[in-house]
Amino acid sequence: MRWYFIFIVLIAFSCDGVHFNRDFPSNVNALNEFDSRYVGKYYLKDSVYKLSKGIFNNTLYFDENSNMKDSFHVFTIQMSVSKKTLIYSISFASYYNLSIVDTMLLKSKHEFSKNRIEKEFYVCEEKLEDTLINLKLGDKLKFYNGAYYLNRKITKNEWEIFQVLVNKEGTICVKQTNKMDEESLSHTFFGENRIFGNIAQLSNDQFIYFVKKGGFRNKKLFIRKGTTEK
Repeated sequence: MRWYFIFIVLIAFSCDGVHFNRDFPSNVNALNEFDSRYVGKYYLKDSVYKLSKGIFNNTLYFDENSNMKDSFHVFTIQMSVSKKTLIYSISFASYYNLSIVDTMLLKSKHEFSKNRIEKEFYVCEEKLEDTLINLKLGDKLKFYNGAYYLNRKITKNEWEIFQVLVNKEGTICVKQTNKMDEESLSHTFFGENRIFGNIAQLSNDQFIYFVKKGGFRNKKLFIRKGTTEK
């Protein structure tokens, strides 16, 4: 199972997006923290990956599914929002019924996992995290025209930007640039020349135009934990 997990992690974290020459939008001031209304844990909508029989994403509804099998596996993509950070994490957890398994054998089999006892299960979990933004480390959070812009500082002249849309129903839509955005930017602002070093040198007006024309095409929808999807 470990190789399935690594394979999906590589797919989920891979990004052919564009970086920018500065934080945007440059005509608005940075915020000090996230709105407290949006602090919490969110789970990727429709993240059901059937790797094999008995593997499913059920973290939102764990209690009603936990007694279905003697052992099962849970794949989860999570977004954790605090006032200063936004953390993206992927985990793969295997649940084994304590009454029918050899825990010593499981420890050997899952030697690289974080193991724990939960209810009647022995749980082996592997987890990877990526901090999308940390306002304590020079990243910038901005709000413009109904959307948040998470500016992650790579260097002084290189920024990775995420567009984030939130609503009252408890969902967050995180949008990134992709290869199509790079081609669109190259065609619109740079003619036949490709974006140098994958960093788009834009003015603020050009960035706003890029957003209005449908930029940030790669999107993921997250549902707040405890929210029932309609």
